[in-house]
Amino acid sequence: AELQAIPDAEFTSDKIAPAFKAAAAKIGGKMPDVAKPARVLLTGTLQSPDIGIVVESLGKAKTLSRLNA
Repeated sequence: AELQAIPDAEFTSDKIAPAFKAAAAKIGGKMPDVAKPARVLLTGTLQSPDIGIVVESLGKAKTLSRLNA
């Protein structure tokens, strides 16, 4: 929900990281608690560049599609 709320024109890594932090806070966790599973869904691996860069590179539509799959 946090990523969906970011307007398309503002879908940049500096807006994406706070969205992941907010999602983690909702579940009472920390950013790695949501970033690691998201990283696997988005890249197929546990190791990748910064999650904000990965998400920005994929774009909003592809990111949301993969996370909702």
